[in-house]
Amino acid sequence: MALDAQIAFRTSSEIKSLLEKIATSQNKRFSQLLNEIITDYAKQNKDQEMSQMQAVQKKLQEHEQLIAQLQQTQLEMAKK
Repeated sequence: MALDAQIAFRTSSEIKSLLEKIATSQNKRFSQLLNEIITDYAKQNKDQEMSQMQAVQKKLQEHEQLIAQLQQTQLEMAKK
């Protein structure tokens, strides 16, 4: 993936210093560490969204089955 965009934001000097120390301890450039942190966060968030969508789809299927059962019961009662 090409690193072709920039992001600028403000943070505290304590957070910046902490992140710089982490990058140094891992033999990484500061920007490399930040890219990894952001990438990991984005992937985690995407996974959570997918899990939520799958849960919604499962509930929809359950409701569709319940509606079908109720319709069948209604038809049977109408025949009597």
